[in-house]
Amino acid sequence: MTDRARGHTRARSSDAPSVRLAAQFRRRRAYFTDDRRAIVDLNLRSLRTACLLVGALALLFICLTCALTPGWLPEPVHFLLISVCVLVAAVCPWARRALGERPWTAAALCLGGQLAVLALVAYIDGTLTPDAPGTFMQAVCIAWAAVIVLPWAMPVGVVMVTEVAYVALSFACKDFALAQRDLYGALVGASASVIVSQLATNLRVADFEARERYRNLSLRDGLLGIYNKGALTALAQRYFESVAPHVTACVIMLDIDDFKAVNDRFGHDTGDEVLRALAGALQRCFRSSDAVGRFGGDEFMVLARGLTDPRVIAGKLDAVRLQLEERCEKLVGQRVECSAGAVILRDADATYETAFRQADEALYAAKRAGKARVVIQEFCPPAPVRERRASTADAAASPCNGEDGA
Repeated sequence: MTDRARGHTRARSSDAPSVRLAAQFRRRRAYFTDDRRAIVDLNLRSLRTACLLVGALALLFICLTCALTPGWLPEPVHFLLISVCVLVAAVCPWARRALGERPWTAAALCLGGQLAVLALVAYIDGTLTPDAPGTFMQAVCIAWAAVIVLPWAMPVGVVMVTEVAYVALSFACKDFALAQRDLYGALVGASASVIVSQLATNLRVADFEARERYRNLSLRDGLLGIYNKGALTALAQRYFESVAPHVTACVIMLDIDDFKAVNDRFGHDTGDEVLRALAGALQRCFRSSDAVGRFGGDEFMVLARGLTDPRVIAGKLDAVRLQLEERCEKLVGQRVECSAGAVILRDADATYETAFRQADEALYAAKRAGKARVVIQEFCPPAPVRERRASTADAAASPCNGEDGA
């Protein structure tokens, strides 16, 4: 089979309905898993708006009917509908603040509010107008399907339940011909609700994916796909602040030896491939939970949380150097090496800035020792102010000076 035929075969298999459906399910699962807080906030804001609109329309209906139909008086259920709408709308702002981290409680509130409003509308349209077909039920059902988006199309399930109840009330309280019209309207409304619900969910998923792409662009290095300096620094600072004063981690700085010479001799495109080789080696040799990023130019940084064994760290860095050398042998026909400096923090009271500074000093110690080296040293807490006033000679003799780890 030719390459073109294989390409067409792969294209046809990827276009199969089952494949597209599986991809759609994956997209939705990612949305409902990764965007929970935003889903809670948007659902509750939409629920509040919908309740206010339904309550306002119900009040407008009462006023217009009283004015246009002499002798007509609103039933208590009309005021109950308005009261329920106002109550649910009043609860929503509190729920947005209190239930941001409790998505299922927020979902129950949304579904409960939806069920209460739709049930009252179904009762009004199904029993209080015995000589006329339903007026508002289908419009409310279709509109409500776009308001709340939850997994497994749960809002559509609520619509279906209330539609069945509405049809049952119509056949119990209305002439058979009018009840048939309500049944037809319910079928149309339920079908439209499913379509509207799917469209609303697709729009939400597309918006989530667009936000994720933008977020990744702001966090990732465009050339290498790993964290950029800003994102890596922010992540490390958050970690140090969250576990202070008991930081247990390893901060590693690396750079490529004589990278400028590689760029000058082989060109910037080849230099970019060398950078990709080092980034790929770091991602393969360190854990997925470790933060790997490009600090700038040919400098890289790794934050390995909980990693404190010098032998393991040295083994990982040796593997990185070996993979880089092997890849560059194939790429440019010569060895390209890197140097690394690491600082180990064991239950330390440290800031990110202090740990980074010591890892950077360890890297420069490796450079001064002849390059293609790894220097690993223990974190040394900064000296108190009174000790910093000691003589330069005393400071140079301190084991925390960074030279002694080389």
